[in-house]
Amino acid sequence: MPCRAELEDREVTARLAEVEVFATRLPGCCWSCGEPISSRQRAVDYPGDNLDLPGGPEARFHTRETCSGDAKRYELRWIAVDPRRERILTYPKCGGILVVHGDGSSECRSGPGLAGDHESEPDCRGHLTHDHGAHAACYVGDAYLARPEDMPGCPRGCSRQGHPGATGYRRPERRPAAGGAATL
Repeated sequence: MPCRAELEDREVTARLAEVEVFATRLPGCCWSCGEPISSRQRAVDYPGDNLDLPGGPEARFHTRETCSGDAKRYELRWIAVDPRRERILTYPKCGGILVVHGDGSSECRSGPGLAGDHESEPDCRGHLTHDHGAHAACYVGDAYLARPEDMPGCPRGCSRQGHPGATGYRRPERRPAAGGAATL
C-alpha cells in the first residue's frame, strides 16, 4: 500500500494534467471537445468565472450530442455555485401532469391520471421550470386525465382546432451571446 504522500502526489499529477488540457483551450473553443465554435454552430455559454480553470475564458460548449453531456454536467456544477443562475440545458423532473394550452402555455397539475397518481413539485411552473414525464392537451379536460369517457374541454376555452397537442410547448430561445454564436 503506497503511503499517503504518494497517493496525494498521484492525485496532484492527475489534476495538473487535467488543468493543462483546459489551459490549452483558446477563447471561443468548446470546453468539451476543444474545437472552435463557429458563428453557424449552436452553442451554450456559461458566463462568470470558469469552474475548471479559474481566471480562464468563460466556458462554452457545442450543443451537439457529443458535447452536450459535458455541458449538462458543467451546468449542474455552475448552478451549485450560485443557485440564482438561470438553467440552460438541465431542468429538474416533476411528477405532475404537464397540461399544454392552445396558446403554447402550460401548467402542471397533480392528481390521478391514466398512468396512476401524479404529484407536482411545489415550485413547478410548467415547461419553463421542469421536465415532465406525463403530458396532456388541455382540451381533454381534468376528468379525462382520470376517465377517458369524460371530455369536458379546457377550462380556459381552448379549441381543438389549431391546438399544438400535448407536446406543443417550447422553451424560450435564448438570445445570441456576445461574439455571434447562437446560444440556447
